[in-house]
Parts: sequence; structure tokens; C-alpha cells
Amino acid sequence: MGAIALFGEKYGDTVRVLKMGDFSTEFCGGTHVHSTGDIGVFKITQESAVASGIRRIEGITGEAVVNWIQAQTKLLKSPMMLKSLALILTSIMLAELTY
Repeated sequence: MGAIALFGEKYGDTVRVLKMGDFSTEFCGGTHVHSTGDIGVFKITQESAVASGIRRIEGITGEAVVNWIQAQTKLLKSPMMLKSLALILTSIMLAELTY
């Protein structure tokens, strides 16, 4: 199929190979689903270069995304964050006044 394994990758004895049109053939070492709709909500947690012209994304789905959103919302509403945002906005307003 023309797919190659990259150094440092860890696959089992059997892997799934996905072909996207004529432009991409990939090993899939992740979770398999019947259709992308089965995944539901998806949050990218990491993006990196694997090789020249090849990017990898990793993410969380389902309840893990809900938990992440709740944690971020709680953080944004925390007194420390609100104080920091107020200081940043004050600095921006002062900078605009002096510009």
C-alpha cells in the first residue's frame, strides 16, 4: 500500500491502514470506531510534527472533553484569574490612552 512505519512508533503485530484518496496512507494505532459520528465531541490536546510534511494530532473525546471544559470554566471564573484579567485590561486601556 505504500505506508511506512516511522522510527519510535509502537504498533502491535496487526495494524489498521487507512487510505485517504490518492494523497495519504496512514497506520492507525488508535481507537477504532464505526464512523466519526461515534466519536462525538473531540478536543485536540496535542499537535506535533512527525516528519517533513506530516503532522500528528492527539485528542480527547466524550466525557473527558466535558471534564476538560468544566475545569477550564472553573479556572476562568477563579478569583485569581479574574484579578489577572482585570490587570491586563487596565494595562491595555492605559496603553491606548498614552498612545
